[in-house]
Amino acid sequence: ASVSDDARRVVFVARETSQSPFAVWACNIDGSGRGRVGDDSADSWSAAFLPAGRIVYSQATAPGAAALFVVDEKGGAAQRITFSGGIDTDPTVLRDGRIVFASRAPNAAEFGLFAVHVDGTGVSSFAGAGRTRALAIGHGDAIDPRAAALDKAWRTVACIDVAPRPRPQGHLSMVDPSKLWGDVLCIDARPPGATNASRVRFVSLGEPRREFGDVPLEADGSFYVRLPPDTALALDIVDADGRIVGAQHSPFWVRPGETRGCIGCHEDPDTTPPNVRPLAVLSPPVPLGVAPAGEGPR
Repeated sequence: ASVSDDARRVVFVARETSQSPFAVWACNIDGSGRGRVGDDSADSWSAAFLPAGRIVYSQATAPGAAALFVVDEKGGAAQRITFSGGIDTDPTVLRDGRIVFASRAPNAAEFGLFAVHVDGTGVSSFAGAGRTRALAIGHGDAIDPRAAALDKAWRTVACIDVAPRPRPQGHLSMVDPSKLWGDVLCIDARPPGATNASRVRFVSLGEPRREFGDVPLEADGSFYVRLPPDTALALDIVDADGRIVGAQHSPFWVRPGETRGCIGCHEDPDTTPPNVRPLAVLSPPVPLGVAPAGEGPR
């Protein structure tokens, strides 16, 4: 369960009958006013309250895959905000308004923690494999230790405090559904010591796997590209002979009309970027997988 910041509403995932899919439900704190929220055409796994009566939840998108969706509790169509192509689940809303969630990329062995804005922009690693191992929980396999103090006739899966808390910050969205592209600017893609890094190659992680092409790195290691939106992507840094000298293995994506910046694949995303103008911004973004003007797929 997740409680709204004013402690008046609860959102949770449940089945209405033994044959129903797991769906998102919301009710008042006393159980009244219960109603189903969002799309129930596939199993939902977990949900959390956002500010202003919106809800973020995880829902199956294909066998072995799930994504995060945002919907207004009062109604309307749900909007998909994650596109890793793997399993995105267990959203938690931070005070700064970002959503932290557990994600396992296709064919990956472990979950990592990622953060994303409520409109799906700015996805970044929050704590991944190699730094912190994150496991998705909350599907009936996690027993809260405080359950020992509760009625033994119930199987308590988790306990949460019902109390008001500061309202998370909002986010001004740059997403424009009319634009069929997003831009990525990287300040320096060269891995430490890889003085022979020459180009960056972009690959989609969907089925079928597709290579969008590659662009040369500028003398300072920067690049500026225009890519298809809402597509799970990975990239390789290669030398002049095409040998891989670095890689970004965690899926990332751009939303329609998003312009996102990156310090470098080898840097902590919380690091302050250097106060320099990347050489790549002196030219328009290089279109990969989109028409030169960005009107649609190529």
